[in-house]
Amino acid sequence: RKMKDKELIKTWQQEPKHHPENCSIPEQFGIYEALGLALIMEGVLSACYHICPTTKNFQFDTTFMYTIAILIYLKVYQFRHPDVTQKARTIFLIIGVFLTLEVVGYYTANPIFWFIFVVISLMIVSYFIIDVNTEGVLTNFKKVVVEYWNSRCKANNCWSLGKTVTVVFANIIICGVILYLRKPGVSRYILMIIVSNMVLYVLYYIVMKCYYSLRRTDYYPTERMRKTTLVYLILSLTFAGIAMYYFRTERKKSSLSPAESRNLNMECEIGIFDTHDLWHFFSSAGLLFMFMFLLTLEDKNIGILRERIPMI
Repeated sequence: RKMKDKELIKTWQQEPKHHPENCSIPEQFGIYEALGLALIMEGVLSACYHICPTTKNFQFDTTFMYTIAILIYLKVYQFRHPDVTQKARTIFLIIGVFLTLEVVGYYTANPIFWFIFVVISLMIVSYFIIDVNTEGVLTNFKKVVVEYWNSRCKANNCWSLGKTVTVVFANIIICGVILYLRKPGVSRYILMIIVSNMVLYVLYYIVMKCYYSLRRTDYYPTERMRKTTLVYLILSLTFAGIAMYYFRTERKKSSLSPAESRNLNMECEIGIFDTHDLWHFFSSAGLLFMFMFLLTLEDKNIGILRERIPMI
């Protein structure tokens, strides 16, 4: 078996974009390319926003943040579910709905709008989460619930139901926080919803990999992460933490007049760069290392027969 695995790995090394048949985690390199282009466009549109930052054009700075977060979610989900990954038209429809709500939110702060915004957001997220946890077939959810209450469900179905209920409940809490805060501009809240769900799923995926690699019986040593992968993860979290520190240091306010906003300015931190510049530098570095983390996350499964790779 070891000799066969070595031959499979050698074949993959010769053609890295084409895994041996029925081996390794199926890759969709188009998602990686989309992530790279989204990061570039985030930089371009962020520059457009910073030429003349106002509340209205803040959406330029956040549009591709939504795209990056959703693509990261899809990439991690695609590792173990390559045949049920959401179609591109569905994803862009979801982004389009959120962008429409974002634009409307810049022109009204009416409580009715906030209620509609929260309800639509919760419906979209719930649909997406339920569809994901029932492996692409939303109608399975009703069957899973019925089997659960009849105490005749399989372990996998109960586990899927538990995951779904937990995530939907977490999103209800997030929506409750949004209704409580209700500050002008919905961009930050859309970002909160999307990024929170992305982080929850990535954490779940990492925890499950650790569980499969560390449990005492029937463990999978190939689920362990390479040292390089761990270094990428640590660097990503470190840069992200530093970026958030600088992001929370507010030295301008686009809702004020230019003169009033200028009064919030302070001395530059490093040379000609202020805290907001450093936020951009460190956040982009954090995203880069996150992409590298995803790219190497399944390296240990290269050449491994798919029947020996557990479903997560």
